[in-house]
Amino acid sequence: MYDDTYERLLEVWMREKNTESLTKISEDFLKDLSAYMSHLRRQQKLSDKTSLTHILKGSEISMIKALVESLLRLRLSKIFKVVSDEEHLENMLSLERRTYNTVLLALQGHLDSVAGILSNPRLLAAGKESRYEVVIFLKPSPKIVGVDMASYGPFREGDMAHIPAENAELLARRGVARRVQLA
Repeated sequence: MYDDTYERLLEVWMREKNTESLTKISEDFLKDLSAYMSHLRRQQKLSDKTSLTHILKGSEISMIKALVESLLRLRLSKIFKVVSDEEHLENMLSLERRTYNTVLLALQGHLDSVAGILSNPRLLAAGKESRYEVVIFLKPSPKIVGVDMASYGPFREGDMAHIPAENAELLARRGVARRVQLA
């Protein structure tokens, strides 16, 4: 059942390392990999701590973790490159799609701030502090990084948040949230 899981992981890692774009990884493969890791942990836990089996299973778990971490870092660097180039990327995993959207939202908020400063350079010289506004989320939203570099969210439909005005404006323009005017 798990005979080829490690080899498949190595193959996926090599493909990712040798291509510029994201390679397709099936969600089923990730489930298989997770099941295999659980299987290895069970085998290791059931074996005598001084046995060769325990040591080998531990080594295999460490190698798999290192490969998965390297694979995800390779993919993340490709996602960051695409976000900075304002391109669209295919073959993202759902976790990567959320990260992509969060980074894109933060980058667009930053670019909007820069555009505001360029249109009114006195804002830069004055060292203007960010204003904060209350918003109500109209649809679910992943965690975002505000222009103040603080993390906000994730949010569900109907959630209220106190976030930097620049982020509130961007979310409102995209129809993700509605600004609330407090009397």
